[in-house]
Amino acid sequence: MLTAFAHHCQHTWAFGCPPIRLLATAASSALGSTGSNDGSSSASSTETRPKIENWGITTGGHHTPSYKIQAACVLERLPILMPPPEPWELEHAAYMWKQEMARGELKSYPRPAKATGEEDRKADLGQELRQFTPGKRTTAADASGSTSTMKRCLEERLFMLVRRSTAGGQPGPWHFPMARIAERESISGAAKRALHDVIGRAHPVFFIGKAPMAHLIHHMTGKCTFFHLAQVVDDPWEVKLQASCGVDEHAWVTKSELPEFLKDARMNELVQRML
Repeated sequence: MLTAFAHHCQHTWAFGCPPIRLLATAASSALGSTGSNDGSSSASSTETRPKIENWGITTGGHHTPSYKIQAACVLERLPILMPPPEPWELEHAAYMWKQEMARGELKSYPRPAKATGEEDRKADLGQELRQFTPGKRTTAADASGSTSTMKRCLEERLFMLVRRSTAGGQPGPWHFPMARIAERESISGAAKRALHDVIGRAHPVFFIGKAPMAHLIHHMTGKCTFFHLAQVVDDPWEVKLQASCGVDEHAWVTKSELPEFLKDARMNELVQRML
């Protein structure tokens, strides 16, 4: 099993990084002897899952010290409104309408006559009252520039960032909700825990699959972060930060706004290719 896992990890890539492979450096001591082919095993051959924090990373043939594995949850709010059509889309629609009219697939009907009697006027008034009036494309948050609500930029995707204050009371860097992977915990499980620790479990959220979208190695800090995607479900709701999470502020930003919040160049490169 370990050999198959190492072979699979040889094909794992990190955006902006050389190919990496995860090696269980303590696997020989952590794993017991396997049982027989029929699945039976004795007490001395019980298989034990190696601790994730003992995994080393080999890059370019050189083994480096063990990295701290952590998971980040990328919470996305999908567009609520369709963007206005582009000029080429309008031109294409007009062209297709002409083609369908020429082939006889559509008919041109005369405009309705104006109302002449009292009953006709009442019927026209009822029709006017039943006409659909579209809502506004901009919200109060768009006008004020607030990023603390997902009720903004309704035509674009939004992503949630959080930040904590430093020991000196200054605002810390923006980042996605993340958590250190615990022993025997999956990457998706750690990403769910990271998000629930920040916003609680009352909000409807759907996690996309079990596999992360990408990962990034932080050589200076000795951390390897895996990014897992989740999406907001239902109408936009307001985030209520958990008092115990230590997060002081959150923001909903578009993909084009992310470079203004994420100051790390390698993180920005990853995000632009990942999202």
